[in-house]
Amino acid sequence: MKLTLKDDINYETEGEDLLISDRTPVKDIEKVMSNPRKSKDSLTLFLADKVISNNRKPVVTVNRSDVLTNPPELKYSIGHSTQEEADFLRILHGLELARSGIIMIIKGRFLHPRYRLDSLNLVRRFEKTSRKLADFRNHLRFNLRCLHSKTTPRSLWIKPLVKGHKANKIIVRAQKDLLNERVRQNNFTINVLRNEINSISEDLRAKLPAVVYDEVSQFTAQAQLTQHRKSKSRQQEKFARLQNSARASRSDTDRNWRKSEGFELDSELKDKWVKNLSSRPLTETERDVLARGLNFSVAPNRIPHVDLITATESAIKHNNLCTSDAEDLRSKVSSCLVNAKTPNSNLNKQQREAIKTLGGDNDITILPADKGRCTVVLDKTEYHSKVCALLNDTKTYEPLKRDPTSGYRKKVIDCLQNLEKSEVIDRNLYHKLYPGESIPKFYGLPKIHKPHAPLRPIVSCVDSVTYNVAKHIAYIIGPLVGKSKHHIVNSQDFVNKVSDIHLEDNETITSYDVSALFTCVPPKEAVNRVRDFLRKDNTLKERTDLSPDQVCEVLELCLNTTYFVYDGKFYRQRHGCAMGSPVSPIVVNLFMEQFEQLALTSYAGTPLRTGIVMLMTLG
Repeated sequence: MKLTLKDDINYETEGEDLLISDRTPVKDIEKVMSNPRKSKDSLTLFLADKVISNNRKPVVTVNRSDVLTNPPELKYSIGHSTQEEADFLRILHGLELARSGIIMIIKGRFLHPRYRLDSLNLVRRFEKTSRKLADFRNHLRFNLRCLHSKTTPRSLWIKPLVKGHKANKIIVRAQKDLLNERVRQNNFTINVLRNEINSISEDLRAKLPAVVYDEVSQFTAQAQLTQHRKSKSRQQEKFARLQNSARASRSDTDRNWRKSEGFELDSELKDKWVKNLSSRPLTETERDVLARGLNFSVAPNRIPHVDLITATESAIKHNNLCTSDAEDLRSKVSSCLVNAKTPNSNLNKQQREAIKTLGGDNDITILPADKGRCTVVLDKTEYHSKVCALLNDTKTYEPLKRDPTSGYRKKVIDCLQNLEKSEVIDRNLYHKLYPGESIPKFYGLPKIHKPHAPLRPIVSCVDSVTYNVAKHIAYIIGPLVGKSKHHIVNSQDFVNKVSDIHLEDNETITSYDVSALFTCVPPKEAVNRVRDFLRKDNTLKERTDLSPDQVCEVLELCLNTTYFVYDGKFYRQRHGCAMGSPVSPIVVNLFMEQFEQLALTSYAGTPLRTGIVMLMTLG
């Protein structure tokens, strides 16, 4: 048997008068390849029909890859082809091979010519719908993961035209509603596709023999599985990119990014954020909770109405609001409480149990590290012994027999009354500066970057007797800092200042660190330095009506209030500025600027090049 290819697309056999014809005239093979559907189906059906009707003749299978890679050397084997998407070029190669007496069959999902085009279209719809169902299932899973992790897909991002906290809340709520609607539409589409697949399956079952239908079902199931894996991988990569993008943006704008609900850390990063120096082993859940940071806020199970109302009344009393302003504030708070909804939990059950277990363990102390944002776990006995070692330094601290709060409180009140009588502060400012109720508390932060993790002594003066006054004085003298040409704002400022400096072989850059800076600065000398700065300040009247002497009088009272409590015992700092006071860092910086200027001008050695020496002071 031999087939001859002619230009008019009439294929005639020599010997058995076998005729292959197609109504579509084809003279340009590139044009045929660009749109193979014009003449593919009829030739495919014809070849299948001839082979089935005369199955004694040998059959060659030609794969698409064979045709595209090395058409002149087509590999063939006896059997039936399972390639459904046969193009015209492959058929032509098959016909060329048929010249040697071999017939090629390229058949689809039907095995007999009587099924023809309607069955083929049904099979193609069956496969296409199954693949689409796999895509929508993965799309639904992606949207559900975004919903549960409170992450908005990029396609649903809304750019707010109005700025503000309320506008952002509206945008977040709208994006969540859109995501819920997309999930609903995904479920609806999946149900429609399932019904369509069931309908097509019933039609194919009626048209095809059982054996043929089983083969079609197996092929379609395999195609659906392949599409599912491909789509799943794509959606997982998209979700990972979305999560990474969200975390990166939060870390740039929010220092508490680790508290987000979907946050997870691997073991290596948990070791970075959690340092367990105690003898108590931590479970994986406990480490995960501690890695979120000590600023992590646990969502409450209910709205704390009583606490919020109490805080509102305290703020009204503390700020001495007039009746109308107080009633307006109460009305707004009441409106917020009525409309408030309990927030979604940001911890699972195991994590909440871990917090209770850690909080109920009286043998450990959990506190932040001195530098960085690492959470440190210490044995309480070890922590107590380290604090006592600091307080036993009689050159720096001395124990007190009783609570001195009432004495300091009377001094602050007398000072404020004198200022009010002098008419340099009004009644509202008097109540704003009125002494607080808390007692300064002493604690230590572990320096985990040093051997044996020594403690840095810290005194918390929040809401203490001099806290409000110290904040006001800090506001007054704060602008005086930073006028020295050697002043360094931050690390970036230091980099900018030294970036253009080129050192000679005999030159070096040196930084100095003052050990226990706050306790080394004498308060009287520091106050005198501040008085000098205030007298030279032409903008002082823009910030306060107090004279430089009156400012320094209040300042000296703040710096000398150095008492604190630890473990129920009262202590006093013997010398230096009060640790924990809002005004102490400003006073210390001003003192060190003056000290630095004196050191540089009185230096008797080799002249220093301008811009090389900078004295970096650390509190």
